[in-house]
Amino acid sequence: MPTCGVFLHPKQNWDAERIAEALESITRLMGTGSLVSGREVYDAHFKKAGRNWDRWAIKVATGRNLDGTPYYDFFVVPGDSCARATAAIVSEALKVGKPVLAWNEDLDAPVFARVTQIYDSEPSNRWHGWRLVTV
Repeated sequence: MPTCGVFLHPKQNWDAERIAEALESITRLMGTGSLVSGREVYDAHFKKAGRNWDRWAIKVATGRNLDGTPYYDFFVVPGDSCARATAAIVSEALKVGKPVLAWNEDLDAPVFARVTQIYDSEPSNRWHGWRLVTV
């Protein structure tokens, strides 16, 4: 299996230990790869995107390294819902045909489902108003 860049967007209430456990679990499952927490990406690159959410989401989903390889080969979202920023990243990734996976959040018996679309189910709820549609 080739080395992949994987973007994991943690839930709002996850602490650093939970994020590390999730990254380790997914790395074990993949066998190889480079997993990055969405919080790390935000901290490193949001200012560079002019603090613009839309520009940042596009950069995360479609950005490339200097050697032409994509920043991320696929995206993992825990659960079946997400907040606005993650929804924007998922939407951009789906537009360009990158795989997006919903994860059941189980560290011992992980299950992933391919996301085919995302929609705003609760316009008034910016934290968890977007739902992932999976197959």
